[in-house]
Amino acid sequence: MAYKIVVTINHQLEVELIRKRVEARLNLLRQDYLKKIAHYDFFWSGNVAIIQVEALGYSVLAQIFLTERQVRVEVSLPWMLAGFSKKIENLIMKNARDALGKN
Repeated sequence: MAYKIVVTINHQLEVELIRKRVEARLNLLRQDYLKKIAHYDFFWSGNVAIIQVEALGYSVLAQIFLTERQVRVEVSLPWMLAGFSKKIENLIMKNARDALGKN
């Protein structure tokens, strides 16, 4: 059973600009953690970014939903990682704010 983290951030930017910023931020994160990642798959389905990561023997699925007023990030963690959920949520919030220019 998965443990879900959901982070929502309001914005006033164009969706296409957010899309570019999200993609740039994901590329930076991927480079930062490249040595720990066994598999990384990323693609867009409309205005939803879908990210599948396998690292340290665990598989994590994340979806980033872009709308005209909000960015919603949903991350499904294996239950074994649920104890790290607050730390992961804070990391998601920081990166989302950085990508949206809300420092």
